Amino acid sequence: MEKLPQTLQKRYVEITEKEVYVPIVPAQKDIIDKLVYPIQRAKINLVAGDFLGCIALCGLASEMATIYIFDVIKTLIPLDKLDKKWRKALKGDSYEKWGQKCRLDFLKKHFKPDISPSLIKVNEIRKKYQHFFSLDHSDVEKDANEAYLAAQKVFSLFWKFDIKDGKVIAPEFMKEYLKKKTAVI
Repeated sequence: MEKLPQTLQKRYVEITEKEVYVPIVPAQKDIIDKLVYPIQRAKINLVAGDFLGCIALCGLASEMATIYIFDVIKTLIPLDKLDKKWRKALKGDSYEKWGQKCRLDFLKKHFKPDISPSLIKVNEIRKKYQHFFSLDHSDVEKDANEAYLAAQKVFSLFWKFDIKDGKVIAPEFMKEYLKKKTAVI
């Protein structure tokens, strides 16, 4: 790291010390392309000083995470186990068409740990920069840091893989999901 400018080194060390390390993710193309790469690139943008790019990528990673988690839930929970409101919604619409509030309500009810506070945080920060031309950008660096840490927390909460005695231990819900999706586990 000696060749990096001081500001890049400082940002990299500060953010890396705060993030939750996620050593393992399933080698599934959609997971890598739609979850891993956006969160990695958000960090690269943050370190490089492209704070708006970081915020945008955190928004993308968080949206993809909610859709992915929904797919996990939908795969593992039979429709008859859901209340009438959710059964009707799941039969008629794709989750991608739901609004973010509806998605968060569903996740709060059907996915533990509750990742909605982190998703809400990223969404509020992203919305501030995406939808309001009149707002000042004086907090953009702080907001990018917060968005990255919140998005990274979402990512780390549902990838609770462990390594024990040289073996990768996946959470039960993830094993079941990956079996149904024909991934190698």
